[in-house]
Amino acid sequence: MTFPPVCPIIQLWEVITVPQLNVYLDKKTMEKVKDAAGMENSSVSKWVRTKLDHALKGDWPEGYFEVFGSLADVDLERPDQGKLADDSKRETL
Repeated sequence: MTFPPVCPIIQLWEVITVPQLNVYLDKKTMEKVKDAAGMENSSVSKWVRTKLDHALKGDWPEGYFEVFGSLADVDLERPDQGKLADDSKRETL
């Protein structure tokens, strides 16, 4: 006995489904995400996916991990930063 082939619509659905991720955010953070996505003319999902792709890509400069922490002089001192009053006048935004 032969059975009819599986419904093509179900087969198509199985091919095009993608994993989903639920992220729980507080209201303030969600508003920031919505604003950031809007500034890039992007949906929230696309914006988050882009940021995750970038964060997980691991684009470190070649040789970065070979030189990281290799500085022998650990007695680094922060140079004098000057006074805020000596800073250039800036346009008020």
